Amino acid sequence: MEDFPVHGLLPKRETQVEAFLRKHPQYDGEGVLIAIFDSGIDPGAPGLERTSNGERKVIDIIDCSGSGDVDTSTVVKVNEEDKSITGVTGRKLKIPDAWQNPSGDFHVGSKRQYSLFPSAPKNRVVNEKKEEEWDPVQKLALSKASSSVLEEENKQGTSPTTEEQKLALENLKDTVDCLKKTNEKYNDCGPVFDCVVFHDGDQWKACIDTTESGNLGDCKLLSSFHVDGEYCRFGDKDMVNLVSLFWMKEKDCQSSPIAALMEHTWHQLHQPSLKINQN
Repeated sequence: MEDFPVHGLLPKRETQVEAFLRKHPQYDGEGVLIAIFDSGIDPGAPGLERTSNGERKVIDIIDCSGSGDVDTSTVVKVNEEDKSITGVTGRKLKIPDAWQNPSGDFHVGSKRQYSLFPSAPKNRVVNEKKEEEWDPVQKLALSKASSSVLEEENKQGTSPTTEEQKLALENLKDTVDCLKKTNEKYNDCGPVFDCVVFHDGDQWKACIDTTESGNLGDCKLLSSFHVDGEYCRFGDKDMVNLVSLFWMKEKDCQSSPIAALMEHTWHQLHQPSLKINQN
């Protein structure tokens, strides 16, 4: 199998990049800061991870759309009996022992996963989930219902002789129609994730319960992206990366954390009000 023609994706010759690099081989962009205004930059893309001298290439991500904002103004305390808090979804969220939270205040919110996804990964995940979880059960039910209609028709002949037989056949046919219409109106709203934000005494931290199990120890704890460039991924199917950002919302003369889950080339988050970003 021939190598993939990557030169077609990066036309360095046509844009005279090759000639420029031959003339100035020492030019590698060091010391140059670039601001990119775009719908999303993926911090997990191999070409955007490190510079030629090993430093972070993407130093910050800012979401100005507000699409990933998560209101985390609700504050809860840990239940000392089971070391858990209750998220806004009603799930019990297990707080890992390693988490440091001097104030004891946990700011909680929630966000629908699909509201963060760009259209391409969202459509892919929805279609795959439908094929794997919905279609097999729905098609089997439709097949059984259709077979039952044929069996009843063969048993009754060309026309039902009693009212009871008519009702039985109509009921089976209605079942088939109902299954077909339900399939046509299939709509997957996607999961709703609990979001937890707290201050560890040094900086704000955010955790998204992408497992939907309430075991936050299985989820990555993120600081604001500009601090250390951390990000995580929702899952291998969607390939959507998530980063966190934080900002403060003033209300009644008191600071209230708001988090933001932002859209990037796949994903991202924000401060005491949380933001989630896709990348």
